[in-house]
Amino acid sequence: MAVKKKSNVETKNSMKSKHKLESTKKKVLKNQKKKDKRKQYSSDDVQKALDAVNKGLSYREAAKKFGVPATSIHRALQHPKKLNSRHGPAPILSTEVEKEIIHWILYRAERDYPVSKTELLDSVQAYIRRLKIQTPFTNDRPGRHWYENFRQRHQQITLRTPQQLTLIRAQVSEDDLRGWFEEVKAYLVKNNLLNIHPSRVFNCDETNIQLIPKSEKILTRKGATTAYKVVHGYEKESITALFMYAADGTRAPPHDKNIILTRKTTVLTIVILCL
Repeated sequence: MAVKKKSNVETKNSMKSKHKLESTKKKVLKNQKKKDKRKQYSSDDVQKALDAVNKGLSYREAAKKFGVPATSIHRALQHPKKLNSRHGPAPILSTEVEKEIIHWILYRAERDYPVSKTELLDSVQAYIRRLKIQTPFTNDRPGRHWYENFRQRHQQITLRTPQQLTLIRAQVSEDDLRGWFEEVKAYLVKNNLLNIHPSRVFNCDETNIQLIPKSEKILTRKGATTAYKVVHGYEKESITALFMYAADGTRAPPHDKNIILTRKTTVLTIVILCL
């Protein structure tokens, strides 16, 4: 009987421990959900919700429309001065300096010379050292936490993997493209080829596979449809495949030879191999 009682006690203790563990897990998940929910809206969303409530929209409707908790909207209405206030320690760089950094990042991105994470941290380190600003950074270089907080403070920028663009292609302007089409049209008109059958009109394009791909993600404007980075030609080894289609959808058959050429191959060599 004594052994049986001991077993019952152990079972009860085990059940209590299991219940306590489950309760702890639920609390952790609940807190995590709160943190995730807090990250899903910005001060701009709160301001939009406030404007909507001031125009007659209910708290619940504004919360649903802008993704901001009704309690946060109510709190912002009661304390409007705290709307743009931030939590935690003050940033190392002033608001004006960070605005200049954002302007620099967007300026570079719009000209296809984007700023990478490494370049950003190097530039901030150089700025801090030049002005002899006291910081908690090791060797005056910002770390991962500063970088993540910086991006969180400035959500108009985002992280993208750039599509590399050679300098020659980057320099082609709209006038160059329009001029090319005008020359082609003039040639077709001159040779009475303007209305030829679509099956006789071919176009080709290439795709490049880099053998040593290495491209650090860069910072660019949030919502941008493209992210280019100008690089020097022949910087990396690669294989290029060329595909050709007619205007009626016919695909040109592949070449019956497996040809792999280096960038030093002459035009004459290419012509001979294709015969």
